Amino acid sequence: MPRVSLSTLAALLSALLVFVSAPRARAQEERITRFESDIQVFADRRMTVTETISVHVTGEKIRHGIYRDIPTLYQGPMFLRKSVPFQVIEVTRDGNDEPYVIENLEQGVRIRIGSEAATVSRGEHVYAITYETADQLGFFDDHDELYWHVTGTGWAFPIDQIVARVTLPRAVPRHKLTLEAYTGPEGSRAQDYTAAVDDAGVAVFETTTPQPAGGNMSIVLSWPKGAIAEPTFEEKLRSFARANAFGLVGLVGLFLLWAYYHIQWLRVGRDPAKGIITPVDTPPAGLSPAACRFLMRMGYDRLCFAAAVFDLAVTGIIRVREEGNSSFSKAFVIERVDTDAVPVFDDERIVLDKLLARDDHIELDQRHHTRIRGAIKAHEDHLGAQLGDLFRKNRLEWAVGLLVIIVVGAVGLVFLPPFRIPIVVFLSFWLSIWTIGVAVLLSAVVSAWARVRHKPTMIVPALFLTLFAAPFVAAEIVASVILAMQTSILMVPVLVLMGVLVVVYAHLLKAPTPEGRKRMDQIECFRRYLKQAQSLGTTVDQDRFELYLPYAVALDCEREWGAYFEEMVSGAAGVGTSTSRAYDPIWYVGDRTLTPSSLCNSFAGSIASSISAASTAPGSSSGVGGGGSSGGGGGGGGGGGGGW
Repeated sequence: MPRVSLSTLAALLSALLVFVSAPRARAQEERITRFESDIQVFADRRMTVTETISVHVTGEKIRHGIYRDIPTLYQGPMFLRKSVPFQVIEVTRDGNDEPYVIENLEQGVRIRIGSEAATVSRGEHVYAITYETADQLGFFDDHDELYWHVTGTGWAFPIDQIVARVTLPRAVPRHKLTLEAYTGPEGSRAQDYTAAVDDAGVAVFETTTPQPAGGNMSIVLSWPKGAIAEPTFEEKLRSFARANAFGLVGLVGLFLLWAYYHIQWLRVGRDPAKGIITPVDTPPAGLSPAACRFLMRMGYDRLCFAAAVFDLAVTGIIRVREEGNSSFSKAFVIERVDTDAVPVFDDERIVLDKLLARDDHIELDQRHHTRIRGAIKAHEDHLGAQLGDLFRKNRLEWAVGLLVIIVVGAVGLVFLPPFRIPIVVFLSFWLSIWTIGVAVLLSAVVSAWARVRHKPTMIVPALFLTLFAAPFVAAEIVASVILAMQTSILMVPVLVLMGVLVVVYAHLLKAPTPEGRKRMDQIECFRRYLKQAQSLGTTVDQDRFELYLPYAVALDCEREWGAYFEEMVSGAAGVGTSTSRAYDPIWYVGDRTLTPSSLCNSFAGSIASSISAASTAPGSSSGVGGGGSSGGGGGGGGGGGGGW
């Protein structure tokens, strides 16, 4: 007889001990020993579900009772929501009524069974939950089905066996029923189950292997069309409205906002009829370049200030000097060259006094932001006082539209679960402010890349600004997605379109008075001349080109004006290409090689950008076959549970 060493014998005894003790350890583990689900489907598509849950309690997790999570809100087609009705009918433990409360979850409800004042004894207990639901059936072209996640993948306990029984409202021949199931954790394609139709016509599904915590059985029972009537269009519409109420309120609010703004536009925002517009080769009397832009926009922007600076330069009162050793370190300096000259226009006199009252020069740099910003503010105030009577901004009518948005949002909150209201309110207010900052930042990015077209060396600042803007835009997207998840996917287009309406009608509601319309017609006649001078056969010399250049900048036609003059200069010199002739204005000092086109296309924009940047305090600018186990598309039921 072979001799067995002590070490070998010890190893065999240890293995035997583990094998013998494993069932005992499993018996002592807190778990669900049997999960039965009896599903009764009615002809009106309602379902009554009775879940009989046998649990082994050790007091580890189950102290007061168990809880059951039931999904009631699902993702439908096109990211729209599908909501199903749900009502608890009865809850018992060991055959006796058991107290319970229903708590709201993100995508459903939690049935918390038991009382905090009582504990559940150790051992075997049987919980039974009966509830009613509807809108859980799938209707397809060639068949109808119930796709049901029996337990869901959210249970905190292992489950020894899962059984599901489905009873249809009327008998369907066995050979016309299709039974299929999936077992395991979420996404599993395992099929450890048996399925059959018993003599009473009930479809019975049973797992053949224990399921770990998070395990589930998803069943699919299919039958021929006609056994259960499909929902009518009205019923589908009611179901859709119930699930997407907040988004539908938003759509109604969007229509009301448009209707309100359109009515106000018809009432106060329509411009008086234009007169006959024909090209005129002289600017309107008494209107500076800045005044022309202010009136045409019916408002102020930084190009109004830049146009005033240009006009002071071309009239010989100031000179623009460009300093610096590289393209990235250059700065513009404005210096007064004629101390006796007086500007023709009052608004330009104010700009001159505010910028150069104390010194004969100023660098367009953030170190002088207080003086530059003060000059811009004084310039804006003067133009407003001079021209404000020629148009109406109708700000009150515009602001009431914002009130419409607030009222619509408040109404929408009525259709949200109470626990979602704080985050929705916070995100709505946060996004209303954040979006403005992001819009300003994106506008700056677009402007930066526009400058790159005229000055390739500006690509580095443009890239830096783009990278700087990226996280702010990402935050905007993430917050919008969260808001949509909390409310409805419809809120994304609704909020975007509401923002568009607010911005568009802020401009459309502005309207000139009859006298203002006449002055705007005069400006438009001159603007047409600047744009069409070439086709009109007008001869332009350098003096006239420079005299009208500030107007061209102010009226956004500097490219056409510069290109026409450059063509004339090149033609007179007998040069075939218009870009070969340099241009040297006496009011500019610097190493930049200018042509009439580059002066209009790039140089003017550079000065305007420098003015805008210099008026901001350093550091104050903000960048502001199937699915599988509880997987795949569709499927009702599911959820999970645990102890408490």
